[in-house]
Amino acid sequence: MLAGAVLLGLGLLGWFLFNRYREALGRHPLYQKVSGFLKGLLSGLLSVRKLRRPGAFVFHTCLIWLMYYLMSYTLFFAMPATAKLGALAGLTILVVGSLGMAAPTPGGIGSFHLLVGQVALLYGLTSQDGQILATFIHGVSTIMIIILGVLALLVVLLRRNKTTTLPDVLDDPKAVKLEP
Repeated sequence: MLAGAVLLGLGLLGWFLFNRYREALGRHPLYQKVSGFLKGLLSGLLSVRKLRRPGAFVFHTCLIWLMYYLMSYTLFFAMPATAKLGALAGLTILVVGSLGMAAPTPGGIGSFHLLVGQVALLYGLTSQDGQILATFIHGVSTIMIIILGVLALLVVLLRRNKTTTLPDVLDDPKAVKLEP
């Protein structure tokens, strides 16, 4: 209760100070940069509403993240040191690992491994086991991205070849369009 009251008081004090000095803050370059970033982030999130099928977009986004989670969690069972880790450990490693992948390093190499290795320490693993787990998760996800990327490229190329072999059907606006 005391911690909640202190947080509420600090929040109200912060809100009061922000409103009182908003004009002065608005001229500060750091405030302008952070404000512009947050406005752009909000604009990007709200742009989902402008999609033709926003529900499908949100569903597929959640599905992709669920698959990332399940992939990293099931990989725990491949190593004896990590087989005892639970679902919460998998979620923690996914969240922190995603931050490592978002870091400005090529393919998250280094930052992903460092962060996942440090999180593994929280769950009682050794530093070496954490680094092995991070390398294993990163390697498997990279291999899956390469394999699925090549398959997607092949599908696109095959569809392109099918549509170019039927120019008379595709050029005639009254013809029924065939989907490959």
